[in-house]
Amino acid sequence: MAHAQPAASEVGHSDDTSPRHHLLKHPIPEADVSMYFDARDPKSLAKEINSLTQRDLQARFKLVFGKTTYSNNNVWMRRK
Repeated sequence: MAHAQPAASEVGHSDDTSPRHHLLKHPIPEADVSMYFDARDPKSLAKEINSLTQRDLQARFKLVFGKTTYSNNNVWMRRK
């Protein structure tokens, strides 16, 4: 018996209209996230992010995504 495939518009989408990657739980911010940091060029921005402590990373996550994270995985938070 063949199973009906869901329409592409029904797969992996919630009522939230924010753009999101299929592997991300949190919507991708539409604004330039560099406004949450002091650095402006990509190299300095990466350096600033890498220097943040776990609490600072969690605070920036909340600013950017609007949701609190309790993750202790610093690498994951830096990649976000």
